[in-house]
Amino acid sequence: SGTAVSSTCSFGSTQRLPRKQQSGDEEAPVTAPRPATGQEDSSIASKSLQALARHRSSNEGAWRAHLQRAAEACEKADAEGAARVLNACSRSPLLSAGDSSAAQQVAQLYAERAGRLLPQSNSRQLATVANALARMMVRDEVLVANLAKELRVKFAKCNTFQASLIANALARLMVVERTLFGQLIPAYAAKHASRFRVKDLALVLNAYAKTQLRSTAVFEALADRCREQAEHMDCHAVSVIANAHARVLVTDERLFRALAWRLRSCSRTCTFQAVAGLANSYAKFGFTSPARPPEAEEAVAALAAQKAYARPSRNLPGSLGITDAVFDTVLGELPRLLGEWSSQSSSAHSTVLLAHAAARAGQHRRRPELPATLAASALRGLRSFEAQQLGMLAVAFAEIWPLGADAARSQEASEASSAGQGHLTRELFWSKLASEAAARNELLSPSDAANCGVAFAAAGLDAEDVLALHLVQHCREEPPPAVASAILVAHAFAGVWDKEALELLSGHIPDMLWQATDAIACRLGLSLWLAGGRVEGELRQSIEAHVVRVAWSLAQPVPPGAASSRGEALELGLESDDSAMRTACQGLAALLAPDLRLNAGSSARLEDAAGTSRLMWLEVRPDLAESFEVRMPPCVPRSSRPAAQSWQPDVAPSPELLEAGQRLALRLSEERPSLGLLLQRLLRARSGDGAEQSTAAASFSSRSAPASTAGQLPPRGCVLSALLLPSATSRRPSHLR
Repeated sequence: SGTAVSSTCSFGSTQRLPRKQQSGDEEAPVTAPRPATGQEDSSIASKSLQALARHRSSNEGAWRAHLQRAAEACEKADAEGAARVLNACSRSPLLSAGDSSAAQQVAQLYAERAGRLLPQSNSRQLATVANALARMMVRDEVLVANLAKELRVKFAKCNTFQASLIANALARLMVVERTLFGQLIPAYAAKHASRFRVKDLALVLNAYAKTQLRSTAVFEALADRCREQAEHMDCHAVSVIANAHARVLVTDERLFRALAWRLRSCSRTCTFQAVAGLANSYAKFGFTSPARPPEAEEAVAALAAQKAYARPSRNLPGSLGITDAVFDTVLGELPRLLGEWSSQSSSAHSTVLLAHAAARAGQHRRRPELPATLAASALRGLRSFEAQQLGMLAVAFAEIWPLGADAARSQEASEASSAGQGHLTRELFWSKLASEAAARNELLSPSDAANCGVAFAAAGLDAEDVLALHLVQHCREEPPPAVASAILVAHAFAGVWDKEALELLSGHIPDMLWQATDAIACRLGLSLWLAGGRVEGELRQSIEAHVVRVAWSLAQPVPPGAASSRGEALELGLESDDSAMRTACQGLAALLAPDLRLNAGSSARLEDAAGTSRLMWLEVRPDLAESFEVRMPPCVPRSSRPAAQSWQPDVAPSPELLEAGQRLALRLSEERPSLGLLLQRLLRARSGDGAEQSTAAASFSSRSAPASTAGQLPPRGCVLSALLLPSATSRRPSHLR
C-alpha cells in the first residue's frame, strides 16, 4: 500500500514519515534537530537559574549544574541574561559556602560581563544588577562607579519599585552618589509620591537613614503618602519607617501618631527586632501628645473647642501619650517573643536596644517588672553578646536596674518575689555581667571598656569589678577625649586611685585637645579633678575661654526668630542654652575646685589589685557651715604633707572668670538650687582675700574617715560629680546626674 509503520512505536500510535517516503518515490534523509546557538543557550541557562531562585530551591545539585552551564555561556550573555544570573547567584544557597563556591565564581564572571553591557542595559536591568551586587556585598569600585553613571542618565525611566531598589542597593554598598541622592531621588519622590507603595516607602527612607543623609525634601515629600499607606503596613514596615525618621532626627508627630494607631492592629506580626526598633524610635522623640486615630483628630479638636472635657479621660481614645501607648503595645508582645528567643546576634542586639529605649523613655518606672524580664532574657544568651554589646547592656541596666535602688523598687520588680529576692536577682545579674566583661577585657575596645567601667561604678558594683577591666591598658595610647573622660569618671565613682592611668591620661591631654569640643573639654576637666588629677595648662585655658563665652552669651537678649533656630538645633542634636549652661558649669567647677593633691594628707589603704591601683573614698559635700570636706580614709602616706593644710592654688582665677561664674551660678540656681549654691560657695572661697581667704581656705581640709571593714569601702558620694553630663561614649544613670 506504500505505507509503513514504525516498529518502535508504542501500541496504538503511528509515526508519520516524510511525504516522499510515504509515496514510495524515495527515502528522505533523517536530519538531526538544529543545535541551540550560544545566545539561546545563555538565555536558557539564565532562565533556569531564575526559576530556581524564584522557587527558592535548596537542591544544591541542580544549582551547581545550572551554574556550570551559565559559566560556559557567559561570553554570549546579553544584558537581560547577565542581570538574571546575578540576581539568581545572590539568592543561591551555595553563596554561604564562601569565595570558592560556584555561585561566587559565576557571580564574578557575570559582574564583569554586566559591567561591559551597562550602556545596553535599561533601568530595570540596572536596578536588578545593583540589588544583586548589594545582596552579595560586591564592592567593585569601577563597576559601581560606572553603574551609578548609567543610573544618572536612565533614572527618570524607573518605576517606583526600581527607584527605591536602586536607592536601597547603593545605601547597602555605602555608595553615596551626590546627584542621585541629592537631586534625582528627591525630585522623583516629589513628582511621583502618590505611586509609592509600602515597600517602596520603606526602602527609600531606610536608604537615607542608612547613609545618614538628612534630606528633609524626601521625608516631607513622602510624609503624606506614608500616612495614607499606614493602614496597609505590617509591623516590620512600621518599624523601618519609624526607625528611618529617628536615625536622621526628622520629627513628624502626625506620622508617628498614625503609625502608633496602626500598630495596635498589626502588633501580632511583630518580631523581636521590630519591637526593639519601634521602642527605640519612639523613645528617642518622646512624644507625649495623646495617641488617637487619625480620623478622630478633628472630632477631638471640636470637643476641645467646646470644652466638653476639662481633662483627658482614660476611657477616651487618645488619653495615653503616643510613646507610652507604643510601649504598652509592643511590650504586650514581649512574652511571646521571649518564648521564641534564639541565641543569635540579632536577638542580643534587640535586647540591648530595648533596654536602652526603656531607660530613655523611663518605662522602668511605669513597668517595674520590665527590668527583671529583660535581665532574665539577657542572661539566657549572655555568651552570645559581642564585646560592644556588653558595654551597651551595662550602661542601659545601670539606669533601669542599679544595685543601689531602694527596697520599694526592688519589691515592685516582681510580684512573685519579695524585696530581698529581687535584690538577689540584681546581684546575680550584675555578678554574671561583670564576670563576663572581665573575662573578655582584652577584647573590649577603649569605648566599650569605658562604658562598662562607668556603668559598673554608677550601678554600685565594688571597685574590684572596675579594676578587673584593666582600664589602664587603654590609656597607654592616646584615646579619644570622650573615652578619656569616661575612664576618669569610672575611676572617680568607683573610688579607684590609679596613678599610672591618671599620669598617662594627663600626658595625653595636650595632644587630644585639638579634637575635643568645648563641651568635652569641660567634662574632661571635671572628670580629671574627680579622679584626683589637676586641671592646668592648655586644658585650663580652653575651659576658661568657653566658660566666659557661654556666660556672656546667656546675658545677651534673645533676638527675634531665635526660637525656631533653637528648635532646628535641637533636631540636629546640637546643644541648647540649658545644655551649654550646664556644660560651662562643669568647666567652672573644675577650675574652682581645690587641688586634692595638696589636701590629701594620708591616702587610702593600699590595695594590691591591678598593681598600681589604690582604693580611695572621695566625698565633697557642703555642710551646715557652708564649707566643704574632702574626706579620705587613713592609709599609707603619699606625701610628707600634714593631715590638714590650707588650700593654696597655683593659679588665681581671673576677674572675667569670677564674673562669668557668678552669672552661671545664678542661672544654675534656677534649675538646680543645690548645685547653684555649690558653685556660689566655690566662688566665694576663690574670690575672697585676706582673712576671708584664709577662712575659706581652711574649710577645704582633709579629715580622717573611719576605716572600712571587711574589705568594703564606705558609701560613695560626690556632689560636684552631679554636674557631669552624659559623655559621647556612655550615659550615666539619672540618679547620679
